[in-house]
Amino acid sequence: MKRIFFLMLTLLAFVFLSAFNFNPGPLILSMSLDDYRHFQEHFGPLDRLFIRNGRGFFIADIPLRNQAGEFGLAYEAYLLSPDTASPFSPALSKRSSNGAFHSYLETEAVLQDLADRHPGLARKIEIGRSVEGRRISALCIGSSHMHEERPNIYILGCHHAREWISVEVPLDFASYLLEAYDTDADVRHRLDNTNIIIIPLVNPDGLEYSIRRYRYWRKNRRHNGNGIWGVDLNRNYGYKWGLDSVGSSPHPISPIFRGFSPFSEPETAALRDYMHFHRPSGVITYHNFSQVILYPWGHTLEPAPHNHEMRELAARMSDAMEEVNGRRYDYGSASESFYLANGNTDDWVYGEFGAFCFTIELPPPEQIGHFFTDESEIVPICRENRPGLLTFIDYFINWESGFNSKL
Repeated sequence: MKRIFFLMLTLLAFVFLSAFNFNPGPLILSMSLDDYRHFQEHFGPLDRLFIRNGRGFFIADIPLRNQAGEFGLAYEAYLLSPDTASPFSPALSKRSSNGAFHSYLETEAVLQDLADRHPGLARKIEIGRSVEGRRISALCIGSSHMHEERPNIYILGCHHAREWISVEVPLDFASYLLEAYDTDADVRHRLDNTNIIIIPLVNPDGLEYSIRRYRYWRKNRRHNGNGIWGVDLNRNYGYKWGLDSVGSSPHPISPIFRGFSPFSEPETAALRDYMHFHRPSGVITYHNFSQVILYPWGHTLEPAPHNHEMRELAARMSDAMEEVNGRRYDYGSASESFYLANGNTDDWVYGEFGAFCFTIELPPPEQIGHFFTDESEIVPICRENRPGLLTFIDYFINWESGFNSKL
């Protein structure tokens, strides 16, 4: 009886708000895992938050919630306000709406400052523009120009707008490398033998929307028509794009909407074009949350041809990272350790170029708050990821005959 009253109250609130043309934002939808399997078979996947005590907690818009009710599934729904973002989110510092995390303009300023202070070692370039016209910037580290005989190592952040911590780790690593070059022989050796391309903010429009309008926003800011916005950039890459509607969604309202065609979005197209011009040897792309290192395949449960090698490298990275704060990152193929996803970065880089591409899902492994990393965790998370990145870079320096020749 209490559940029926709660659902009626939520529905009445939605009707009232709709009359004033107000978008109440997504819901947290909770249901048993068995009910979720039935839901997924008919309506496709939802955006998973966490699983607890045999129940899944997901993000769903009002229409998807209504579909679950029409299908007769038992669920609980919690309305999220665009202004408060989540009943579970911690308070930010009072300095700004994003606190110690970097906004688009702040990220641009850091990259430019690093390039200005290290002119012979780093160069800031624009590889493209977002849907709303913001720069997608890269910091090329190793010399003032690219040496094509060296392996190209890419480090990416913030495909998903709400994952603010994923901007911080690439930014921290750029600063660490450049500041340590003159005093640390090991860092100097790495930068003298590789090209490091750091792109900390793949989705600048989404990040700004997450900061200023709705903290839980995930996608970019493509207008899909009918008042529906956004494409999931990590479902928009060309390899196995749209393979099925389990690992991505054809519905524009879905948080994992893959777009109307592969590379339909200028953000992913910019990365495609730049990587074709400067072929990657290895790629790390940061997300959160889950505290795990993932590698291809993501679109199938079948092991990738280099599954054993990727697992060994992930294990070495995890060991190195654990030594810093004692925090253990699990590792495994994306489809087995996480969930099926097609049109993602890892599979495209590996399928297109034969290069290793790892997704590092930053901490925590699970929490009530999910993507809302506390400011106090920024420095510890950045510090523990440095040795993992260095281990990844060393792998390609030490592979004398070159990675691509091994395929």
